[in-house]
Amino acid sequence: PSKPRWESVVKEAAGERYTVLRSHSLQGTHVIVLALTAILPLIKSLDSTAIATGLNVGMTSERRMGNKGGIGVALTVGSTRMLFVNAHLAAHQNNGKRRDEEFEIITEGVDRALGGGFEKVFWAGDLNYRINGTRQAVDVLLER
Repeated sequence: PSKPRWESVVKEAAGERYTVLRSHSLQGTHVIVLALTAILPLIKSLDSTAIATGLNVGMTSERRMGNKGGIGVALTVGSTRMLFVNAHLAAHQNNGKRRDEEFEIITEGVDRALGGGFEKVFWAGDLNYRINGTRQAVDVLLER
């Protein structure tokens, strides 16, 4: 679905009491941050950035595609500096180290671009971490 259609569905689901503060995309990854309209006077320093960590398309590691990566949206509510991150990290069981590296790249890139100093950080997305175990072993652990 298109980004405008997705945004309209999110806005409709949230209702009239909420206002879209920021929407940002990195290829197929989208993030939208809404706030209760009543608290808009408390919100300041709104900014966002996208950090690509996908396929290398150049001679240096800085030239990455956005098929993987993260989007950060920063804002201050009252005196609390917040960051919302939506990320799509490397897939497959054997790529745990790559996912950790992408987490670091996104974290450092977002901090650099948005100024850091966040008191509250919320991560979401397709992080692709896997449990290394059989279904039966995991089910036993979950039953505890």
